[in-house]
Amino acid sequence: MIKRVFELIRAERDKQDKKWGANAIRTVGPDSRMCILAEEVGEAAEVVNRMRDEGVDLTSELRKELIQVAAVAVAWLEKIEFDCIPYCPICGVILDGPIPCSHCWAICGYCPTCCSILSKEKKQ
Repeated sequence: MIKRVFELIRAERDKQDKKWGANAIRTVGPDSRMCILAEEVGEAAEVVNRMRDEGVDLTSELRKELIQVAAVAVAWLEKIEFDCIPYCPICGVILDGPIPCSHCWAICGYCPTCCSILSKEKKQ
């Protein structure tokens, strides 16, 4: 069951990236991120209130809203991870542990593989 839930959240994250751009959540400050998350939580709360007040079953609509809440929270966590963990901006590989080529990371910020590819391209 949890695997299916994470698949739904991943699919929603993909939709968000397609609609707003892959780096959209990373380019705004934490206050804006909180507003986006609060808006999604508010939409879920509206559905819950309608279910209570109108006595109707809106489970599928609530499910959709909760997936959006989770996806926005995951996007924020992705931003935190990218800020806290050194990674290559080209291929996205996380540079954990001893970096084989400290020159690459210190000088250009790329992983050794991308640095060597870029160096070869520059020479041509």
